[in-house]
Amino acid sequence: MINTSFDSVNVKKTYHIIGNKIQIWFCISLSMSKNKKNSTIKSEQGRLFSVQNLLSLLLLVIVTSIAFSPSLSNQFTNWDDPTYVYENPMVMSEQTQWKQLFTEPVSLNYHPVTMLTLAWNYQRAEKADGKIDPYLFHLWNVVIHIFSVVLMFLFVFRLSRSNWFVSFFCAAIFALHPMHVESVSWISERKDVLYVLFFLLACITYLRFKEKESYVWLALTLLFFILSVLSKAVAVVLPVVLLLIDYYTARKIHLKQLLFKMPFFILSFYYGWKAYSIQSTEAIASSTSISLFQQFVFGSWGALMYIFKFFIPIKLSAFYPYPELVTSGNIPTEYYLGFIIWPLTAGAIYIGYRFYQPLLFGILFYFITIGLVLQFISVGSAIMADRYSYLPYLGLAYPIAHFLYDLYQKKATLKTPVYATTAAYFIFLSISTYARTQVWKDNISLWSDVINKYPTVEVAYKNRGNYYGKDLGKLDEAYKDYMVLKRMNSKDTKVYSNMGNVYGMRQQPDSAIWCYNKAIALDPNNEEAYINRGITYSMLKQFENAINDFNSAEKIKGLSLSILQNRAYTLLAAGRYSESAKDYQELIRLKPNDALTYYYSALAQEGSGNIALSKQHLQQAISLGYQVDEATRTRIIQK
Repeated sequence: MINTSFDSVNVKKTYHIIGNKIQIWFCISLSMSKNKKNSTIKSEQGRLFSVQNLLSLLLLVIVTSIAFSPSLSNQFTNWDDPTYVYENPMVMSEQTQWKQLFTEPVSLNYHPVTMLTLAWNYQRAEKADGKIDPYLFHLWNVVIHIFSVVLMFLFVFRLSRSNWFVSFFCAAIFALHPMHVESVSWISERKDVLYVLFFLLACITYLRFKEKESYVWLALTLLFFILSVLSKAVAVVLPVVLLLIDYYTARKIHLKQLLFKMPFFILSFYYGWKAYSIQSTEAIASSTSISLFQQFVFGSWGALMYIFKFFIPIKLSAFYPYPELVTSGNIPTEYYLGFIIWPLTAGAIYIGYRFYQPLLFGILFYFITIGLVLQFISVGSAIMADRYSYLPYLGLAYPIAHFLYDLYQKKATLKTPVYATTAAYFIFLSISTYARTQVWKDNISLWSDVINKYPTVEVAYKNRGNYYGKDLGKLDEAYKDYMVLKRMNSKDTKVYSNMGNVYGMRQQPDSAIWCYNKAIALDPNNEEAYINRGITYSMLKQFENAINDFNSAEKIKGLSLSILQNRAYTLLAAGRYSESAKDYQELIRLKPNDALTYYYSALAQEGSGNIALSKQHLQQAISLGYQVDEATRTRIIQK
């Protein structure tokens, strides 16, 4: 097993680097924030680009860069990265496919701006031996995250009326919390870092609009909102956040403010409905699988657990499975603890409204930004995900930062303990984040980490098994993972299809066919299972069964290159020369420079009696470099 524990050797190496930098800064901060007589220092306290603020931002950039530096050497994962990047024709095209990128959803999501940036990365990334270097993709994710850290500081500084401590605290939480590693270190989550970048820009320009009352700033806010929602649909909540900013900064909302936001709400409803329509086709769980009451339990549990992991970020995972129902069919008792969140929330809203406005802003910001992903409408097979905390944690950090600030303002003797405790917490977050980025190093470390924490997660065994078998050729390791899935009686059709591939590579055709049969029984439209079962039948010389499978695969998704290649060869082996020759003619059209295709086409044409075309294709195969045996050369050419 891969050791992904907190006390890894690599983490210890950077402990003093990160820790010392933060400690040095907090010493500087303490000295700068004392009540000095120097008027220059006093005059800088409320300035956005004061020395104190610039040093704070510099420190955040440095520490964030160090904490996420392992990401730059991480590989692609086989979790969505193929769909988003290295198997996506829109991204892999040499020229930017503007129309496709802005019209076609990817992985049941509509986020064209995100896909556009991935396409630009692909065009500029280094490629060798048919593989692409993931470095540039990771670099962009980290750089966008760092820019967002700066924007977070600037946004909170404006929102909190130039409060340095609150701004630094919130930006540091955003920058360094290990729950945010998934958003930054997973290439497919480019949509997360990108939508938050534009989201924060929209919030900043909106505050500027409120200060200057210039419609240029409002227009910029609308532009950034559109870019944000085209990066990830969850940005549709921005208009509600803007109303929250209105209330927090002025303690009331005017009709004029609502009218200003009508274009925002119209676009929000449009893109929200578009996203729901796309995801409802597959991603949203069937109402028969999870009841409405269970959805409410799971949503409540998620809302509570995100808060718990804000304070104690332990047992983080790339996948958090739904609980297994106990024998009575009911949800395990501990999940009902999630109901605690609602009286706590009601109490926090009451206290915030009556006595402490930062608490009201924070709790409402948290629920506005996380509400759509709390699994009240079940999407996917995970009960929660680290990436969903990326922006909402500002709502938790903001009132805490204000509380700490007010605490040491009221009692000066508490200033040093508050700073020291805060510094220690940020050091802990930095080290945890550094360790967590290494979990995303490759497929083995990622899925082994999930299995270590949640041994019943099928997708972890499936993806690790795929990587062992398909990418590394370690069939024994792949076989072990698939045997676990078999014992789990998995209902995932792709599990059995992939298991069949492993059996095939292990030269166990009967077991491979059993797996393909199981895959097709679970999903009669599993094109891949039909193709691979056809190949296996062909190897066993059961040609008619093989041809029937290739024809079935064609009926599902149309004629593909894989179907053509395998069916043409099988028809040739079965002695059905005319049909084989027809398939090879189509293959020649699709692959006009493939020597092997010309060679087999020559044999098919010979068998069907077309000697002239047989000679022509054999000569073409030879000219393309195919080594034709002397007997075949003599037999065809001399006819």
